[in-house]
Amino acid sequence: MNMPTRKNAQTFHVEAEEVRTPGSLIYTGEYRGIQTELEVYQFDSKSLRVEKYHRPEDLPQTSEEGVVTWINIIGLNDPKVISYFGQRFGLHEMHLEDIVQVNRHAKAILAEDYLMSEHYMIFGQKEIHHESVVLFLLKGFILSFQECPGNVFDGIRRRLQDASSRVRQKKEDYLYYLMIDALVDEAVGVLKNLVYQLDDMERLMLDESQIDMRRAYEIKRELLNVKSALYPLDGFVSVLTGEQNHVLGEEILPYVKDVEDHVAQAIREIGRAADTVENMNQSNMARLSNQMNSIMKVLTIFSAIFIPLNFLTGMYGMNFLHMPFLKHPYAFYGFLLASIAIVTILVSYFKRKNWF
Repeated sequence: MNMPTRKNAQTFHVEAEEVRTPGSLIYTGEYRGIQTELEVYQFDSKSLRVEKYHRPEDLPQTSEEGVVTWINIIGLNDPKVISYFGQRFGLHEMHLEDIVQVNRHAKAILAEDYLMSEHYMIFGQKEIHHESVVLFLLKGFILSFQECPGNVFDGIRRRLQDASSRVRQKKEDYLYYLMIDALVDEAVGVLKNLVYQLDDMERLMLDESQIDMRRAYEIKRELLNVKSALYPLDGFVSVLTGEQNHVLGEEILPYVKDVEDHVAQAIREIGRAADTVENMNQSNMARLSNQMNSIMKVLTIFSAIFIPLNFLTGMYGMNFLHMPFLKHPYAFYGFLLASIAIVTILVSYFKRKNWF
């Protein structure tokens, strides 16, 4: 049996890549074993209806006037489900591709009849999780596509249960703002937790305690993830509040600009935290260098003390027949006293020079 050559293997790889044409719905994320689940919230100021489905064909096909419908799609493995929502709501095929082509950054696109925004959701305290979320804002509808269950929208779900809450009195654009705000707040919460850990490590370093710099580098990597989630939102908010905005109401724009302020503050905090990690690294390197210098200093002092002793020992270890004091009865004791005197003189000299 002939083994494939490297050239043939490379050709096969190129052909496999060509199968993925623009607009193809091939999920590229990590959560491939998640079964598709559909959550539907239909509400107005008077009523709330919550349903769960596994097939998009079972979803309500109509919505009453004044009722806001939020459809949360969990699991992006089934291209038929993604295609169904594209056909039903008139979503562009390239925007459908953005749902399954998982990216770790935020962006917003204003289409003719809807607003699409892609987000990098980061949440958790002890263990940090990352997930891609895509939102669509249409007239009377919110579509949210996420990779796995359990996310930062639980607070919004609790608000929907309260008939007197503001979200029940508002339209779909206010719900969209709450979802953006929840994503930002959760990322900021992760950022604050990382900053607290860095501050604790910095205090330990100031107390001359040993710290694990590997953990500091892990925190720095997570800071970059938080930055990836927040930094693009600066331009993202500009798209939402620009002159071409025809989806968000005027009363929602101040809320969105407030989110922009939170993002700007968080980005500045990320910069400060990154500087802290760099300063800790430099301080740790300086401390290790000082420790090494101290060790070398001690070794050098011991070497300087024993150099004259080695000289005397080597000289009287030569095999000459006639050497002074070689056969003297007290030669050994004299040599011992001379060695002690040399050590005492050198130690006193080094001590006077404050070399140790």
